[in-house]
Amino acid sequence: MLRVTLMFFLLFIVSGHFLTAQSRVGVRLGLQISEVKPYGFVNIGNNLIDRYRSPMNRYLVGVTANHTLGKRVSLDTDVIYSRKGFFVPVYRPASFSLDYLSFPIILNAQFLDGPVDLLLGLEPGILLSANYKEEELDFDVRDQWTTLDVSANLGVAYRFNPAFRIKFTYGWGLQSVYRTLPAGSKAAQLGNPNQRLRTFQCSVYYYVISKSE
Repeated sequence: MLRVTLMFFLLFIVSGHFLTAQSRVGVRLGLQISEVKPYGFVNIGNNLIDRYRSPMNRYLVGVTANHTLGKRVSLDTDVIYSRKGFFVPVYRPASFSLDYLSFPIILNAQFLDGPVDLLLGLEPGILLSANYKEEELDFDVRDQWTTLDVSANLGVAYRFNPAFRIKFTYGWGLQSVYRTLPAGSKAAQLGNPNQRLRTFQCSVYYYVISKSE
């Protein structure tokens, strides 16, 4: 809980400071492809959930604020909702769905003098809910997953005009989001205790308010 509180405080301070400079506020819509990948070598034996997985494709939606830092550099502070997870297409199809409220903080650096920006930043996220679904069965498995996740994001953006741009970003989870369950638990478990999120996002940004105007 302390980490979550500190994250909100930091986001508030950063956003409040840069909103006194040239800023724009808008909306963000996109498509996200995500998966939870075992990290490191662990003998998973016959654990089918670790052996057979397919990525989950879902939409994301949120709001964004772009803060100009210099002639070629700006900072994005977003708040987005998205569903991450993966499918297990063996025997009876199943899925792990993880709903997150995320707070990406992304630095944009203009490449040469063109409309392309290079992107680098962090995306902290708070887990809102987690479900395991298998045919007609639906289980709440939030206790199997950590509340806070942080990923490092790298990508590119293309600016069509001052109000409209598109971004492509790839995110690497910096920590495991899975909690090992006690021995004897009947819940669906993963063989490797170190599970990290990977995401690819394609997002459209449209700015509707500009403080400089």
